[in-house]
Amino acid sequence: MKKAFGRSLDDFLPLRDAENKLLHACASGTDLALSHGRPEQKTPENALRAEFVRFLALGGDESAAIHEMGVQVEGAWIEGSLNLDHCTVRRIWLGKCYFEKTLEMRNAQFQGSLHLNGSSIPGVKGDGLICHGSIFFRSGVIKDRACELRSSTIYGGLEFSGSSFLGGQKNDDALGLDRAKIYGSIFFNKNFHAVGKVCLSGVVVDGSLQISQASIECGSEPSEYLLDLKGASIAVALLFRDMILPVNGVNLEGATVKYLVDEYLAWGDGLNFGSFYFEFFQGVGLRVSASERSSWLRKQKQSESLDVSHINAQPWMNVVNALARSGLPEHAVQVGMDFESLKYFGEKKIVRPEESKSKFKGVFGRIFKRFIGLLSCVLIGYGYKPWRLLGWFVFFWFAGGSLYWYAELEKSILPSSPLVYLNNELSEECKANWVLCESMPDSHSAFSPFVYSLDVLLPVVDLDQEKNWTMKTPGMKEKFLDEIFINWSFGHLLRFMYWFQVIFGWGSGLIFVAMITGLLKRQEK
Repeated sequence: MKKAFGRSLDDFLPLRDAENKLLHACASGTDLALSHGRPEQKTPENALRAEFVRFLALGGDESAAIHEMGVQVEGAWIEGSLNLDHCTVRRIWLGKCYFEKTLEMRNAQFQGSLHLNGSSIPGVKGDGLICHGSIFFRSGVIKDRACELRSSTIYGGLEFSGSSFLGGQKNDDALGLDRAKIYGSIFFNKNFHAVGKVCLSGVVVDGSLQISQASIECGSEPSEYLLDLKGASIAVALLFRDMILPVNGVNLEGATVKYLVDEYLAWGDGLNFGSFYFEFFQGVGLRVSASERSSWLRKQKQSESLDVSHINAQPWMNVVNALARSGLPEHAVQVGMDFESLKYFGEKKIVRPEESKSKFKGVFGRIFKRFIGLLSCVLIGYGYKPWRLLGWFVFFWFAGGSLYWYAELEKSILPSSPLVYLNNELSEECKANWVLCESMPDSHSAFSPFVYSLDVLLPVVDLDQEKNWTMKTPGMKEKFLDEIFINWSFGHLLRFMYWFQVIFGWGSGLIFVAMITGLLKRQEK
């Protein structure tokens, strides 16, 4: 029966010395070392035809039986293009080999693991491949084109530690793993180096993604994102630490991960955290300070929004919740307050020419919003420190009580009921100091400065002080300027304190109700 060319041993006769050695090694299931390291030049002792390697990888024929261990060779010079497209291949080990041309294995199926440790390859085209083991490419080099493994399925892991992907030097991506399914973990460790874009958008990883002691640089073709993890799903952890250089342009939009293990110094600028979700910080991620975490979030790429209120709150709230779940409530509070501060007092609003008509409206709107933000920060720490409101309440209670006490001594506190003044005898006896007058009837409540202060502050509570006592305030001047600039006295100060306490009391009461309502809603959620 006639076979296709390249599927019979006769198609390769006479064999070279290196090929003859490899044939015997494949038959016995042993590995073959043609040189001590990766060859720098082709010699008769290390040269293998790519077509012959393919013939052995596909199982040989009746004249060339292949052991279950498959092809195992190290230090070979692979001459020509090794094309394994749409092939079913046994376990193959091509360590420290030099490939003259791109390794092609689109839609191939590997029944075992693929070992390419230490090899130098111009490029890899492996979109849609299925590997029932792992792919090992430690300390290797892909020097001219991208390593393309898009939509591939790897039932083990991917090991790229110590390798260099240099496709970006020639206007190409460094690595393409878009929409791949990895049942193990992916490792970019130990001096991993990439020049050009590393694309992992839509990748699904059942293990972890580890990127440490690595560097990712921009190639000759500028790219918005150097590390693209858009829509990636990582079941366990994303490790991003000990980077040789901070990575600029990391896209995590829509990505999900359970644990984030990162260092602040590993991240560069131009980050995208839109809809990025993770549950916990772990490891070194727990040692990142709250200020560093806020600075990390500020590295996000901001849209050309007209208002800082358009800042995406989701990444900030995700970090706050993750910090709380990770046992760092103080960090969560600080990051939450930093977000509120950015929202109220962030970058200056950009006014475009077509919107100049609303310029003043925008200015006053920003002033009002920042005033509200300042009050929120001072009074309740943007809602993260509600106990501050109690502190301010106690402070103004004592401040008002002290002022009313002094006003009592200055004879500035008077009864508010007109009936008291109708008693001429009582008015004559008590006009020196109504508060200290012993002739006041027992039915009239005695003045207490601190109870009076508390009665003014509490809007819905009647302590029988505010309705029975009032303060002495001088009358208004005839001229407007005199009223504004001259007519000032201790009585005016008393009146201002009274008005301030009324406003503060109602405001703090409304804030307290809002906080209680919000707390109940969060607990229900």
